[in-house]
Order: sequence, then C-alpha cells, then structure tokens
Amino acid sequence: MERNYLTDTSLTCAALVCSIGISLSFPSWSSLDGVAWNWGCLLLIVSCLTIVLTFHRIFCLHKKEFFFSKGELIGSILFCSLYVYLHYRGISFYDSFKFLVALCLFGTFKQMQLFFDVDKVIYQMLITNAILSLILGLIQAVLSYQNINGMQDSICQFSISLTVGGIVASHLYYTSQTKRNKFIFLSILLACLGMLIISRSRLGVITFAICTYRFMHKYIRATFLTISILACIVLFQQKSESTYGRIFIYSTSIATLSSPQAVLLGLGADGFGLSYMSTQAQHLKGASNIERYRADNIVHPLNEFLFLIINYGLISIVTILLVVISILHQKKTNRCKKSLLIAIILFAMFSYPFRFPITWLILIWCLYNETYKGKWHFKEYYYISSFLGITGLYLSLLHFHSIQQWSQAHNLRILGKMKPSWTIYEDIYKSSYFPSEFLYNYSSFLLQNGKSHHSLTILKRCRIKNYDTELLKGDIYFSLQQYSAAIKHYKSASQMCPNRFIPLYAMYKSYGLANKKQLQRDVAKSILTKQIKIYSPTITNIINNVKQSNI
Repeated sequence: MERNYLTDTSLTCAALVCSIGISLSFPSWSSLDGVAWNWGCLLLIVSCLTIVLTFHRIFCLHKKEFFFSKGELIGSILFCSLYVYLHYRGISFYDSFKFLVALCLFGTFKQMQLFFDVDKVIYQMLITNAILSLILGLIQAVLSYQNINGMQDSICQFSISLTVGGIVASHLYYTSQTKRNKFIFLSILLACLGMLIISRSRLGVITFAICTYRFMHKYIRATFLTISILACIVLFQQKSESTYGRIFIYSTSIATLSSPQAVLLGLGADGFGLSYMSTQAQHLKGASNIERYRADNIVHPLNEFLFLIINYGLISIVTILLVVISILHQKKTNRCKKSLLIAIILFAMFSYPFRFPITWLILIWCLYNETYKGKWHFKEYYYISSFLGITGLYLSLLHFHSIQQWSQAHNLRILGKMKPSWTIYEDIYKSSYFPSEFLYNYSSFLLQNGKSHHSLTILKRCRIKNYDTELLKGDIYFSLQQYSAAIKHYKSASQMCPNRFIPLYAMYKSYGLANKKQLQRDVAKSILTKQIKIYSPTITNIINNVKQSNI
C-alpha cells in the first residue's frame, strides 16, 4: 500500500513538523530580527530532541553504537574543518550559532532513524511550510500588499519555501501510484509556481523550473516549461533596473579583492562590511549619473559564494565544494535531495539563502544518509551527542535572553523611557555576545541622549563601514562641534550613496556653522538641482529649508 505523506503520520512526527515549521516560518515576536529569533527556536527544538533521543537510546534501547556511511563521515570532517578555519578567520558568534545547529541536526537525524522515517518527516515539514506560505501569500495578494512574502521576513526566504516545497511535491507526484495523490501533489506544485510568479520572484521561477522539470511526465513538460520561460521573460522586463543593480554590485564586490592573498584567504570575518561601501564610493566617482542614481547601501553582495570568498577566501569555497561532492557521491542520495541541493546552489549564486534556517536544515538532511550498519561506527558518539545537545540548549536560552533584552531596550527607547533602556543597553554591552548591529544601535541611542563621547567610543568598535555608520559618525562629530571631522564623514556617506539628500543637508548645516559660506552655497545648489529617487516628507522639508535660507 502506498504511503500518504500528508496524512500518514504519528503524533511525534506531527509535533516535530509543527515545531520546526513554526521556527522556520513565522516572523519574530521580537521587534528587531525575526531570523535571529527563528535560529534560536530551531536550536532549542533540535537540542531538546538530541538530548531526549540520546538518553532514550542509551537507557531504554541500550544502544550506544552510531553507524556512519563513508560519505557522511568525510562530509562531517570537512564541515568541522570549515568551521575551524572560519573560527581562525574571526567568525562571529552568530555564525558559529549556525554551525552548532547544523551539528545538532545531523546528530538528531542519525538518532531519529530508529523511531521513524526521517525523509517522511522532512517531506511533511517542507510541504506544510510551503502550504502555509501559499495561504498567507494569497491573502497578501488579495489585499494588494506591496511586498508578498507570506509568513517570512523577505522575498528570498519566501521563494525558498515555495521552491523547496514544490520540488518535494514534484518528487512525490513522480513516485506516487494513486491518482488521488498525484492530483494533490500536482496541485501543490502548480500553486507554488503560480505564487512565485505573483510575487515576481525571477530567481524562484527559474530555480523552480530547473529543479522540477526532471520530475515531469513528457506530456506536461512542454506546457510547464513554456509557462516558466514566459514568466521569466516578463519578470526580467519588469525588473530590469534590479538586474543592472546586481551587475554593479557583483563588479564592485570583486574589486574589493585587490591582491592574490585576499583572493586566497579573504579579508576576514567582517571583510565585506568594512570594505564594500568604500570601494563603491571609489567606483562611483567616475561613474555615470545613472549608476550614481542606482547606488544604495549594500550589506550583502547577493551571492553567497562571493560573500564567502571576500570574507574567507577561496579555501572556504573549495571545502564547501568537497562537502557537496561527498553528498552527491553517496549512493543513497535520491533525486529529490539532489534537486534540493541544486536549488540551494542556484539561490546562493544570486541571493542570500544561508541566512535562513531552512537552507541549513536541507543541507544537513542531504548530508545525512540512513545507515543502520556500516563500515564506520562509534560507540562513544553518544558522549558527543549529549554534549552538543546540552551546549545547544544553553546557547539557545542565552540567545533568547539577548534578543529579549535588546528588544526590551529598543521598545523602552521608543516609549521615551531612556533611563531603564540605558541600563539594559549597558547590561548587553557588558556581555560577551552582541553583533555589530547592536553597537550601531547602542551608539545612536547614546548620541540621542547627549553622550557623544561615549557614543563615538562604542561606534569605533562596530565592524561595519557603510552609509549608516558614516552618517552616524558625522552626527556625533557635529554634536561635538568638530565640523571638519563631521563634514569628512558626511562626504563619505554621500559618496557611498550619491542619491541621498540627508548627508548633503548635514554638510550644508556644517558648512554654515563653520562659516564657510561659499561651500555652503555649492552644497545648497547640489540639493536644489538633485534628482529625487523616492519622494518623502523628509526630502520635501530639506528642499524647503534650503530655499528659505538667505545664502
């Protein structure tokens, strides 16, 4: 009798699917970063499962052996080697978090195989995730939302959820024997494609077509491929500006690698954040008005491989390729896993999928292989598994505590309760865990409360140099009445994003207070003749203030 992957499930599987689905899909209850909250949820769930399953295996089943295939063992060693190298290059605590989740996931999959079908659980989870995204995306489309991204925080994560759900549906459609199941999975498949088209995700449509085409029967392939090609052509025409912008980002990102050593070893963990915007400012000096008009504040090169090369060099890419080869080399790696792996690679070439937990879950699942008996086995692995589970549980709780504190401080700041907010900010700052984004946020808070010197000290620790940090530095020096230093940073911010009005207006005021009237007139002329990219009340007020001045 054919297995129904939608209804045939145990209570344990259902609970697991729901729990992981929530952690992967729903936005954060925190006001700051939903993805950070999702990572904490996933680590908490996986750590608890690892601990429970390990102790159940030892004390109830009296089994301490863990068997590994050759591909699993090689892939795991390479994966851990990659982490050691990245740690040496200064990887952040937040990124280390992801590696711990990956290791816990792998251990959990190896233990789950004794109790139920791991592939079945993942199929259910990915399809459930896609269906929930479909429903919310459809509601957003009906209500005419500007951005259709379902229950995710970005169109990238939304596209990944729909694409992987469609790939699983196409695989189950291909392997199903009953007409009822074929109809269900074909409906999910077509619905995912339709929602990708509605959300105008070019990358999603292309990846979806490439990875599901091989599962289609010959009578459906032609129609399916025609729809996908036509949709891609229309979407590319509608979003041509985005395409030109990506080309500029890629060329500028490559330009940050100015030496063979940088190409081989990278610029360090914060290499992209510290170098890209400065390189963009240099490129824009001799660029056309169109390129200057398109330039924006960039935090990611929209290519995960390029991002890794800039930060960690070609060595990291070579290691990742070896891990992928070890997965594809496994005899038990089925067509669905290979298609999902191809989908992730395609998304990684034009977006930032490694930011999301669902990507890592799929990667570890692809590395995992059902091995009950094999050449490689470890009796001592349960020690490692227990340690990973307990460590993951502790770090997930620490992670939640940090997010909750930051969110609380941020909310108190919005409500105008500065003193209690400052106390919480100081507590977070004294801890060992905080990202660079927190330092920027804390520095702006201190400046808002008149503590300019302390604000500058905090901001200098921030391992990011972009439009926002340069503008904040300018504001700090402006408050300290160091107008020459303020103008320097305002100029830098303006060169990074020439289409912005705020740094020009800040320079205008600084030149006035520094009694440099001619330079102030030049900036005023630039403001009044500048092309407006997006109209806003702030820009209108800036233009009116300059017009009303008597210079």
